[in-house]
Amino acid sequence: MGVDDYIAKPFRPRETAARIRAAVRRRQAWRAPEPIAAPPVYQFSGWRLNVATHELFDPRGDSVNLSSAEFLVLWTLVAKPQQILTRDQLQQGPPEARSKAPPQQINVTISRLRSKLRRAEGGAQMVRTVRHAGYMFAPRVDRVHAD
Repeated sequence: MGVDDYIAKPFRPRETAARIRAAVRRRQAWRAPEPIAAPPVYQFSGWRLNVATHELFDPRGDSVNLSSAEFLVLWTLVAKPQQILTRDQLQQGPPEARSKAPPQQINVTISRLRSKLRRAEGGAQMVRTVRHAGYMFAPRVDRVHAD
């Protein structure tokens, strides 16, 4: 820790006690940062989305290539399953990664994402359009620890 304070003679007990309390406060404020939680892995309908590696695996375990925009939209949908999200909400994405694409681009990104999800039976139905409201990720999603 090192030298933090010096008290010269003659010293007063009240001042010494105050300096000790201040040193203890400073010591408690200086702590190692809390460990950062590992990014989540989401599972849904046999699919697996690894947020840390930006990888999507289909039910057979094959990797599916996603653009960064597709990944961010899928991550946002999967993080809030069975909730209607507007284009603006999808465009903003998760707080960790905001998209700079215009909200109208979300329609194109959703279309490309659906075509990639069609690999599995019923995959295209995972992302539903809710008329005049937005989009909803239909399957049940489980958040699991990375392997």
